[in-house]
Amino acid sequence: MSENAQAIANVGSEEKISKKKLASWRYVLTVCGIIGFIMIARFTPASTGLGQGGKYALGILFLMVTWWISGICSILVTAVLGVTLMLVLNVASVKVVFSGFSDSTVIFLVFAFVIAAAVTKTGLGERLAYSVMARTRPKFSSVMITFVLISVAMGALIPSGSARTV
Repeated sequence: MSENAQAIANVGSEEKISKKKLASWRYVLTVCGIIGFIMIARFTPASTGLGQGGKYALGILFLMVTWWISGICSILVTAVLGVTLMLVLNVASVKVVFSGFSDSTVIFLVFAFVIAAAVTKTGLGERLAYSVMARTRPKFSSVMITFVLISVAMGALIPSGSARTV
């Protein structure tokens, strides 16, 4: 019995050691991202054809990618950091920095995901699926025919293919 307990203790200690190594690599990548940002923003030669704003943007991209890979913080924090640095370092105007968020596609996707989360939370999707399955025979062909008919009906109501998919 003591051998089993010893083996379990060894496995637990190996997991702790590997987690500590992983955590230390995250901090190394975080520091590498900051150093890389500074090196790209300050020491990129003028022969590349980039202005100072372009150098800052490239450095910010490098910083964001390394922080995203390291997983040191949430992807939301990384994204907000990129936007904030672009504004603080005056890489582009506020209108240009936030222009990607003002597109109608982004707004559509945000609300589509909100509706999808609401349908999942309330269980409406499962109830509709069970209702459709209850009305068809439990055979593959009848289920597929039902889904095709539902797709045609949805096509008449929602003409956009991407909206129908969501």
